[in-house]
Amino acid sequence: MRISTELQGEIMKSIITIEPTFSQLPITHVCHCVRNPSPNRYGMQGCVVPLFSNGCSKMLKYDSPKESTTENSCVNTPIKTQALEGFLRTQRQGEVLLSVFCRSRGCTRGQTSSYPTGLRVQGPVFLISQTSRGTPQKDVIIKSDAPDTLLVEKHADYIASYGSKKDDYEYCMSEYLRMSGIYWGLTVMDLMGQLHRMNREEILTFIKSCQHECGGISASIGHDPHLLYTLSAVQILTLYDSINVIDVNKVVEYVQSLQKEDGSFAGDIWGEIDTRFSFCAVATLALLGKLDAINVEKAIEFVLSCMNFDGGFGCRPGSESHAGQIYCCTGFLAITSQLHRVNSDLLGWWLCERQLPSGGLNGRPEKLPDVCYSWWVLASLKIIGRLHWIDREKLRS
Repeated sequence: MRISTELQGEIMKSIITIEPTFSQLPITHVCHCVRNPSPNRYGMQGCVVPLFSNGCSKMLKYDSPKESTTENSCVNTPIKTQALEGFLRTQRQGEVLLSVFCRSRGCTRGQTSSYPTGLRVQGPVFLISQTSRGTPQKDVIIKSDAPDTLLVEKHADYIASYGSKKDDYEYCMSEYLRMSGIYWGLTVMDLMGQLHRMNREEILTFIKSCQHECGGISASIGHDPHLLYTLSAVQILTLYDSINVIDVNKVVEYVQSLQKEDGSFAGDIWGEIDTRFSFCAVATLALLGKLDAINVEKAIEFVLSCMNFDGGFGCRPGSESHAGQIYCCTGFLAITSQLHRVNSDLLGWWLCERQLPSGGLNGRPEKLPDVCYSWWVLASLKIIGRLHWIDREKLRS
């Protein structure tokens, strides 16, 4: 994508406003220069990234042996806006300034001279990102008569009565995730101080009946075991302080059996690989006090390989950043004491950009907000210590 002529004009106007004398210079390119902490073998202490050319069809190239910047014969290539934004956010603010390159007078080789403008690059990049969106930002409309307080009692009544009719259509259709549903319900009831309303003994008996000979635990009776539901079961038993209801050693063996040579984890015997399962594995073992039962170093290596240029994480290497996967990966790294491997500012920026004008949070760019993804984003921000980067009051409303 090329920066529009109008936008180039706005940036040039900003540069000249800061330094009027630049209006008299034969400017060929506007660039940003990032200094490296140590020079290379040619003495070069920075890299030059062209933002756009000012009526020049040539491309800038650093001539290392000559220690000068020259115009190459190649046509200037389009700017990849998304990659540029991600790169700039990793730099310290004081090191990222716009510079102009001017053709040296009387020079036949096309040699140029660089002049710093003092203009921070964040402003132009923000303008570029606004023009590159292409379509209006998706969002939801909050009705004027929407409740402005949390209806705690109604939530508690709904959860306490859920499943009382075993032949209810909605209840039957959610059987495939029953174990996780129980965990979610218990967690909410505990937060609302209503845990005593749940049938503890019935739940413990149900969990015991869902453990298979291999050690894994299924979503419901008669279903296949899976890491997702194994974690949910262990979380429930931890909440109830009743971990001995299941065969703990068999659970550990089951988790061990799902780790692959590259450190990743399959969710079950069918072999789907996903960073969600890496989190499930370490969370399960950490709750059982058996984290040393797996190859933790290889597991860390795999999760880090799923980190993207924008600071986020995908389900596998090369997959797009996604709020749910980010929660799993930051949670994984927190459990394994590797959270320092995350660029918290870069990731925090991506996460806080998930907040839309309505106040809600989406899971990835160009998606609608919902409370599910609001949770994944909030939890991830909490893990990396950037919860204050979003508008809390707007989200609450």
